Amino acid sequence: MESLEGMTCGVDNHDPECLCDVVIREVTPINIHAVQGMWMGQEVADANGYENWDDPEELLNYLCDVLFLHDCLDFRSRYCADDDDNHEALRPFQLWAKVRDSVLQRMTPEGATIRAVLESLGYTAEQFSRASTMGRYSFTMDELEQFESQVMGAPCADRILAGRFGITKSSAHNLKKYWPNRPTSGVYRGQGQHPYQLRMRELIALGKRPKEIVGILADEFGVTLTRSAVSAVKRRTSDIRSP
Repeated sequence: MESLEGMTCGVDNHDPECLCDVVIREVTPINIHAVQGMWMGQEVADANGYENWDDPEELLNYLCDVLFLHDCLDFRSRYCADDDDNHEALRPFQLWAKVRDSVLQRMTPEGATIRAVLESLGYTAEQFSRASTMGRYSFTMDELEQFESQVMGAPCADRILAGRFGITKSSAHNLKKYWPNRPTSGVYRGQGQHPYQLRMRELIALGKRPKEIVGILADEFGVTLTRSAVSAVKRRTSDIRSP
């Protein structure tokens, strides 16, 4: 930044660019919401089920998705020119939203399979997989049925599913919601605490950090917890022990 011509700070040996006489009267606040304040941020978060903002990997995936969507629209506006181009470019995302909603509604009844639902709706496996991952992945029907078999079997951690199918952990977490009747290790209907909760308290007592505890519980029980959730339990435990 340079002073106006002929205007100086008043010190003879200072450069014209010097602003040592400028007085900052107030700080301009920067209040940008990472989702609502970002272009298409809320739409991307809703589409992919992003909500765990304490997870750096999920936050990074969210930002990458927003950038990917922006780059797609920018490319279309530059090289696929139509006067109506921006409107046309948004149509795939509108179609994906329709696919996601209709499949989610049909998968609610107990016993519904992904093949039967897609065939009844007239969607292909590729259409559904691209719609449910914002265009990032494309599965065949066989791959979708393998995913279905995994989530309807023994509870499996998101990162394990992600590794098996070559997708991100957040995409695996989001895809699982289309099988609402899947068994989950996070639901416990017996008396007392779930075993993973007892194990969490044991690890807290051993002085393990929340990040370590999240990883251990994911490996041993297949549960997906956030570090903030573990920290909350740790604080409550400390409060109970305090005199």
